[in-house]
Amino acid sequence: VSASDIGEALNGGSGFADRTYSVDELLGLEYRLTTGSDYWQQDEEGNWYEVTERSDQREIDFVEGVNSEGEPNSVTVKVVGVVRPRQGTQVTSINGAIGYTSELTEYLSSRAEDSPAVKALRASYAESRTDLLGNKIESEEEFNEIIVSMGVADLENPVAINLYASSFDGKAGIERFIADYNASVGEYSGQVIKYTDNLGMVMEFVDGMATTVTGVLVGFAAISLIVSSIMIAIIIYTSVLERRKEIGVLRALGARKRDIGNVFIAESAMIGFASGVMGVLFALIVFMPLNLLIEHFLSVGGLIVIEWWHAVMMIAISVVLAVLAGFIPSRIAAKKEPVTCLRDE
Repeated sequence: VSASDIGEALNGGSGFADRTYSVDELLGLEYRLTTGSDYWQQDEEGNWYEVTERSDQREIDFVEGVNSEGEPNSVTVKVVGVVRPRQGTQVTSINGAIGYTSELTEYLSSRAEDSPAVKALRASYAESRTDLLGNKIESEEEFNEIIVSMGVADLENPVAINLYASSFDGKAGIERFIADYNASVGEYSGQVIKYTDNLGMVMEFVDGMATTVTGVLVGFAAISLIVSSIMIAIIIYTSVLERRKEIGVLRALGARKRDIGNVFIAESAMIGFASGVMGVLFALIVFMPLNLLIEHFLSVGGLIVIEWWHAVMMIAISVVLAVLAGFIPSRIAAKKEPVTCLRDE
């Protein structure tokens, strides 16, 4: 692996990204690093130009100089470590980045500040409010943007600070600390910390999607339960009509109305219990291949889980709904007179 491979990968090339490299191959790798000020050069007449915008021999010489040893336009950087996600981690906060030490950041900023290009830019802005090409600089904000693009950084006033919490509890603690600080300094003090919770936004989006999907599924489930309850009621009522002789015989032998009703209530409960057990078994059979597919394509394992109390609750709900559905048919059966049942039969 070479520095050009890394450059190609960072610029969207495929040669480096399509290969797998060991840690030993990356450790000790050296490449050249430049700042924005390094690309500003002066020609023989003393006019400034940006190398990346020129296509003559001076640009070629400069680019070749960046990749050669001892060239003052660049800094030699060596890879001294590789940061890898913890084994088993599915989602990481940092992907595809090359990290630098704070010492290198300070050195590059100081190097850019002391470069002839930055000094000339500051002098040009102070004298005539123009940049190195003679273009008018309209505001101090525009001037600061140009300075930053040349590699100068105000280390005392960072634009942003990235905080990485090791746990959700740590993330919540950081949010509480920032909220307490903002409350202490006041909303209009100019010292309020504004932050973006990237993970929070992702989780909020996922929660919103999950809530929507859950609502739709609950709606379908409710419709299914209503239809199922009606079907159970029809089945029990049909059973009552077909067993009128049995009802008449039981009543003639001394069975009470409540006993007749309990028979059909028990039948409804058994239907509900059997339906609940079959539903749980079907869910277990379907969820196992779904989990395998999700883990294969999304690298997220164990997304769909059915706890034991989920199964118990589903079976209990099924039994209760079946009993409620069979209540009216059981009352009809209990009210039938034995003489009427035997005569109709």
